Amino acid sequence: MTSREQRRFRMRASLGEQLGDEVAEDLMDSLPPFDWMQIATKDDIRRLEIRFDGIDHRFDSIDQRFDANDRRFDSIDQQLVSINQQLDTNDRRFDGTDQQFEVMERRFDLVDQRFDLFESKLGTRMLRMSIASTVSSVGVLSGVLALLR
Repeated sequence: MTSREQRRFRMRASLGEQLGDEVAEDLMDSLPPFDWMQIATKDDIRRLEIRFDGIDHRFDSIDQRFDANDRRFDSIDQQLVSINQQLDTNDRRFDGTDQQFEVMERRFDLVDQRFDLFESKLGTRMLRMSIASTVSSVGVLSGVLALLR
């Protein structure tokens, strides 16, 4: 038994001897089973209410900041959606440009083939012209030699 419980027990016994058991029991029932310092007064409750009002105000302020941040994040989300749409548009444009480059490459390949063919024909013609020129020169020299003889 704690010292507090012992004091209550002695008080009850003393009151019972002086006032009778029934009155002693009623008096003991009217006393709180704890220290009077633990009882909150109306002033204590008002001070707590004021503190809680301050805390509520701070939570309201935090809620407003969260709401502002939510609006900022929503705006950022919208901007990201717009950027994604622009990137998709650019991707499609680059795909089209890639296809155009492929067409140009095929056309350059055809031009290269035509140049190769032209070079081949030109080489053949040059060879023929060279042969014709040589034959002609030989013919002229033969004629000149024949005249000189």
